[in-house]
Amino acid sequence: MPLRNMHSATEVVDPDDMEETADYLENLTGEMENYF
Repeated sequence: MPLRNMHSATEVVDPDDMEETADYLENLTGEMENYF
């Protein structure tokens, strides 16, 4: 789960990590649709 840089709100978040997280959530949503 690519949320390693999200533990601290004061920490600068790498845009690549944000993109990874967005992809992860998108995939998760897709998987959910398969189950429900």
